[in-house]
Amino acid sequence: GQGGAGRVAMAGGCFTITDRTECCLHSDGRANPTFSGQECVPSKEGAFFNPTYKVVCEPRCWADGTCRGHVSTEPSSAAGTCAASVKPPPPGTVDQAGAQIPVGGDLRFYTVASSNGAWQTWPDQLHAMLKDLGYNVNMPELGVPGAISRPSTSPVCQDAASWEGLVTPRFGMVGWSSWGFSYESTEDCDSDGYHKIAGYNVSCINAWACNPQWTGSVPLVPITPMARAFRDAHVVLLANWINDGKSTESSSVRETCFQGAHIDNMDSVEITETNLKKQIRAIHAENPNVIVLVLARYADTRMTIYVNERTLPQVKALNDAVKERLQDEPNTFFLDLDFPLNENIFQSLSKVHPNCRGDKVMATDVINKLYELKVLSRGLDLAASDNCLGSSDCANLDVPCCQRSALCYVVNGTTCAPYGPGIQ
Repeated sequence: GQGGAGRVAMAGGCFTITDRTECCLHSDGRANPTFSGQECVPSKEGAFFNPTYKVVCEPRCWADGTCRGHVSTEPSSAAGTCAASVKPPPPGTVDQAGAQIPVGGDLRFYTVASSNGAWQTWPDQLHAMLKDLGYNVNMPELGVPGAISRPSTSPVCQDAASWEGLVTPRFGMVGWSSWGFSYESTEDCDSDGYHKIAGYNVSCINAWACNPQWTGSVPLVPITPMARAFRDAHVVLLANWINDGKSTESSSVRETCFQGAHIDNMDSVEITETNLKKQIRAIHAENPNVIVLVLARYADTRMTIYVNERTLPQVKALNDAVKERLQDEPNTFFLDLDFPLNENIFQSLSKVHPNCRGDKVMATDVINKLYELKVLSRGLDLAASDNCLGSSDCANLDVPCCQRSALCYVVNGTTCAPYGPGIQ
């Protein structure tokens, strides 16, 4: 058969593939019409199409001896079959060739967050989803002051049993902004207790509103030990800058955090850029291959539990500006986040933080982004957000739409059931 459903064209030709299992995921992508579009065929285990060069993959016509104008017109005795090599992906998943981490491979991710790492479940949901996809997710404890392994408080989600026993090390520093993770110590603070960042005086007190009464036991997360702890990670998620702009939105907080400077949300981008680049470069100094995903600031709230549509343009402008500032950093990518409108997405427990539904969307979006970046060889089969993100008719949704919906989830692999905000 020509082509092959779901196969990815290998531009250099089938013969360049060195793994029999990988071979079965490709078609021949050469321009030569003799080979173009032919499905790739693996050799039998222990056999080679060309023993001298140990070739284990060739186009179908080569294996069958039917390539136009080719010297051999007999089927190759070395040809194997794909049926024995590749299992179809489980329901609700999609597979791709040429990705960094194979199914069954080790996968380590760490999260650097403010209260969204301490009061939300999205890192834990992400851990459980990656395990369900077949990855060996195993993160050693970080061993850096401030690190935690699970939320300190959060809604109890319907599927919490799938991650309750998991250890998901991360930083979840309540009330902090990006600058709490960007320094080795407080030695550069001036006599008034301020750093100089992007021309602004920024408080050395890491707490919401830079209030010394709300500081915890850890004054700052030192940047080099943090980066060193991530050395063996595949992915680091940065969700620690959400409060940067929020600290500019009230005059009293501007007074304490920025020594009364005239600074607004968009001005804070300069500070965010400086701090995130310091962190990204420190991580890449330890290991340049780490994928850094910077998560967008999610929407503001309305009536506690709903997305605030009125401020969405300002939030989008802020996210777009930060994304643009980071676009030239190697192995660094920005993850946009969208929640459905007029649905219960935010907590009543820890206000302004997404609930179980919002966390499901965040974890799903991380997996989808890593699949798009070819970090993951297996991802979730997801329908378009436009059609499914706010779908609530769960019993009538197919699996891809159910997995995309914030209001539904898949039970037992194939059944779509309503997904609530969590017990708060």
